[in-house]
Amino acid sequence: MKRILFFVFIVFLFASCSKTPTAKVTDYGVYDAVVLTSGDWRLGIPVSIATVSGLKHQETVTRIPAENGRYWGMRVRIANPQKYKAVTVRFTTDHPEFTTPDGKKTRQETEELELPAGEAFEGPLLWYFIAGCEFEFVPGTWTHTVYVNGQQVIKKEFEIYKP
Repeated sequence: MKRILFFVFIVFLFASCSKTPTAKVTDYGVYDAVVLTSGDWRLGIPVSIATVSGLKHQETVTRIPAENGRYWGMRVRIANPQKYKAVTVRFTTDHPEFTTPDGKKTRQETEELELPAGEAFEGPLLWYFIAGCEFEFVPGTWTHTVYVNGQQVIKKEFEIYKP
């Protein structure tokens, strides 16, 4: 009897530890938001997004004009149902090469976070075409990808064009 209970316990423990994280796109396309930036490329200070508020999905599209004030991408939900183990979530945006005013050439932007056991992440993977950063208004295929523990779980392509 003790062996059966021990076996049931081991099976239960293995099943609870082996649950795989889930990932889904909740919406994608263009968004409206209030975006505040800091920095000024003309002064040699990199521009960064200081805050984003009032984010609202406007239209479900994958063809996006490269113009000032255009905010686009996708929102995702990643859930980690594991009871004891955090997972690493990496977000990448691959884009045609552009050169920043400080001379840096880039083709990819990456962010990473640790998602604790039993937790979920809901949030945007967006790009903001903003005044002062016109060097980023590059047409071509831009791809947002999400990886969990190094494994690709979401991939969404957008076609950026000059209006």
